Amino acid sequence: APVINYAFYRYLRNITAESQDGQLLLRITDSLKGMKGSDKAFLWNPADEILETFTQFYRKLEALYRQPEIKRPEEFQLELQKAERDWHGSLQKLRQLLINTPLERAERSAIWRRLNSDNIRDWFDCSFKTDPVKKTESPDRLAIYQEVNKGLNAFKEKLKKYKRLYAASYFQPHLQVYHRLLDRLDFIKKEKGLIFLDDVNRHLAAYLQTGVVPDIYLCLGGQIYHFLIDEFQDTSPIQWKNLVPLIDNALSQGGSLFIVGDTKQAIYGFREADYQIMVDLKKGDEKFYSVEVCVKPLVTNRRSRQAILDFVSSIFPKGIKSLDVGQDNKKMADKIEPWKQAANSSGLDNFECQGVEDKTQGGGDIFPGYVEMEFFQPPQKSKNKDEQTEDNGEEVPSGPEAEEEVELEDAALKKRVQELIPDLQKRGYDLSDITILAYKNETVVRAASWLNEKQIPFVTFSSLDIRQRPVIKEIMALLQFLDFPLDNLNFSTFLLGGLFQNKLRADGHSGQEREKLAEFILETRLRSGQKDYPLYTYFKQKYQDLWESYFEPLYRTVGYLPLYDLVSEIYRTFSVFDPGLTGDEQSSLIKLLEVIKQFEGEGGSNLRDFMRFSGEETEDTSVWTVDVPESIKAVRIMTIHKAKGLESPVIILLLYREQSQSIPFFLKEEDSGQGPARVKVLKLSKDIISDDEELKEIHQEATRKELANRLNTFYVALTRAKEELYILGQRGQKNYFPFNFLESLGFPLDQKFQSAEEKPARKARQTAGGLPGQLEMPNPPLSFLHEAPDRFRLVKNLPHYRQERRGELIHAILEKIDFLEENLEEQLEKIISDRAFRKYQAEEKEEARKSLLQFLKRPEVAEFFRQRPGREVRTEADMVNRQGELYRTDRLLIEPEVISIIDFKTGQFSDEAIKKGHARQVKNYKAILEEIYPGRKISGWLLYIDSAEREEVL
Repeated sequence: APVINYAFYRYLRNITAESQDGQLLLRITDSLKGMKGSDKAFLWNPADEILETFTQFYRKLEALYRQPEIKRPEEFQLELQKAERDWHGSLQKLRQLLINTPLERAERSAIWRRLNSDNIRDWFDCSFKTDPVKKTESPDRLAIYQEVNKGLNAFKEKLKKYKRLYAASYFQPHLQVYHRLLDRLDFIKKEKGLIFLDDVNRHLAAYLQTGVVPDIYLCLGGQIYHFLIDEFQDTSPIQWKNLVPLIDNALSQGGSLFIVGDTKQAIYGFREADYQIMVDLKKGDEKFYSVEVCVKPLVTNRRSRQAILDFVSSIFPKGIKSLDVGQDNKKMADKIEPWKQAANSSGLDNFECQGVEDKTQGGGDIFPGYVEMEFFQPPQKSKNKDEQTEDNGEEVPSGPEAEEEVELEDAALKKRVQELIPDLQKRGYDLSDITILAYKNETVVRAASWLNEKQIPFVTFSSLDIRQRPVIKEIMALLQFLDFPLDNLNFSTFLLGGLFQNKLRADGHSGQEREKLAEFILETRLRSGQKDYPLYTYFKQKYQDLWESYFEPLYRTVGYLPLYDLVSEIYRTFSVFDPGLTGDEQSSLIKLLEVIKQFEGEGGSNLRDFMRFSGEETEDTSVWTVDVPESIKAVRIMTIHKAKGLESPVIILLLYREQSQSIPFFLKEEDSGQGPARVKVLKLSKDIISDDEELKEIHQEATRKELANRLNTFYVALTRAKEELYILGQRGQKNYFPFNFLESLGFPLDQKFQSAEEKPARKARQTAGGLPGQLEMPNPPLSFLHEAPDRFRLVKNLPHYRQERRGELIHAILEKIDFLEENLEEQLEKIISDRAFRKYQAEEKEEARKSLLQFLKRPEVAEFFRQRPGREVRTEADMVNRQGELYRTDRLLIEPEVISIIDFKTGQFSDEAIKKGHARQVKNYKAILEEIYPGRKISGWLLYIDSAEREEVL
């Protein structure tokens, strides 16, 4: 994403309003206004909106390996003008026929209300369900009726042709710029030496398309015969396209293909994963002719208790399969039919699931599980825009009044969640046994605040994004100001933030409290009769000592210091690692430095690019998130997408009204020749597709996939629980998905559902302290040496730390040595001068070099490092035992006669018990290798670097 942004803004840099590209961008801006509607906020910076559209084009077209049809806008404009003239001519004929017809009018026909309009857009939403004249039985007037019908059909065809041209031409200005942007992007990737994973897929697909397949067979086909693909339902079309030739070749030579997947759990359609590939393979619509396909459904659920399975079964598959509201409620029937079609496409209406008897904690009683579902109705309020729009879903309000309104609406739901967790603890669950799931990150943050009120420990996997932390927001505000000093808002944000205020208090500046600074900022904004100078100039005049102490050094060095050093200087200047910081805040600050290091390592350099990068959503969510240890005793809160593949003893699913995902554009497949399949990029709406079956089918197919994603996501959420499932929701004044879906299945929304009248008894687990569910969260404080010359170093003067660091350095050097060279001293010097050893001090590297020089010159040691015929060397070699446990040995010599394991040890070991432990370690390695290399002689050696000992392990 940073590279795409960079390419886009480099493209914009050379555009003027009078240029051809400038005119294209102006047309795109006008279309964006139309898409957003006149009631939306003014687009102050349309570049961001345009970039978002281009990014969507790039992701979809690259993932599907499609080439959009691109014409010059002028061509489409001429075609549109001609189509409109033809339509207008047919309108004139139809108008004359209807005005002069003696036939009886059908006043309900929508045609009469528009007959006098010459604006073709007024006809887009016209329904032609009712003919403008009533059918006559009179033989004398039958010819007139047929003539009117003929004129109407001609009119409809001309309108349909125009709509199709309009749908195909709408994005042509976008695609023109998109094509230029791709050229710019390719140039920048070559310039920076970058290649995207998407590029690999696309280039491989293009290579295979040319028919030069034997090269692939020679490289890989003779080596890979067996394929295992997990999570197959999340495979994209281009990935599968590239795999098919290799798999086909392997199968024809006696190989195998083992696919694991579940189309019911296909929830990544927004990343262009297509579960239809798996469906086609199961049905036989796509096949490998050299083999028989064997489908083995797994019908036994070993995760969830029976009560949970019974509840889920009442929805999927039984409920959705038997769903029917009859003909009385046609509006509901029209909504239900797409649900049924979507469920059928992913298999939600046709699968078998059986539980197993499972006993809890070794007791004799079978624990049946428990399900509870309860929805809360917010207080009545006056009608507003939220209630007047159709299926607008859950909105994220803004401003204090809106926040208070949300708090009031959520009061009952919040209280239920806050009471439920202590109740679960009393019944024997640990906090880490409880997981709260939600559809959206906003709901995750909301739930976290509820638990925080009651001081319940929690980990919010969605809000582990460090950009959401107040301390990081303040640092980002300061960076934004340093990049653009005219930015008064971000400078004010930092001045009034906790970081600056804490530093002022720590340094004894008690006179500049937050209130006084806020008053000063307001005064500068309200001054009249003066030029509107930036805020920092007024601050520099009034608070010269503060400016010179804290801001001027940063202000002068920005643009000269590397970004990592600049942020490190901010950390030092404002003493960010305050002893009062929580562990979360400390880890967020460290993570920010890691992100910057990665950003610079990928070619990013300046502050402005980093600020733009920090404001983007990335597919790799781990970039900005902090890793959390699995053992932490806290309630886990996450989105359903993050919970896929996971499980938890207790699941609390929070439901709000869900908004349908808008589909920005649609693709119409054209005949494909060489290269990517050609597609038309269409702008479709209900009005455009109303009387066009082909376009309607394209629209319905895309909508069906989006709806299948929603149903699959709901199914995934329901199937994460092992023992207890709680579904709690906030309905709103109107019922939207999933509430209308559950109601149509027969669940009364105003009644509490319980799988049993009382919650079943459950044996409590005993923790180390003897009390269930009362473990404290481990949160050891970090210690920082604030005044040390080496900034940001932890206290590292303990003997064992130096010893471990020396051992790591020596092992790292030995890892780089396959064989000894003639000049050993020069070989060691070359290794330790590598950039990988920059973190070690010069004296550390020199001491390690001397020790290794003395060690490697010993003949009995050098024997293990000499080059021999047939000798293969592996350093830091990984090996796995039968239980799947991973081990690593320092050096492995594979020779025709013998395989030798060498393990190095640093330090002095006088305790025989420790040496016996070393020997057991090598014996374990030998046992693993004896299974990997049956019949081969395996030897094991311990080489003690400091004590000059060599021991063979028998």
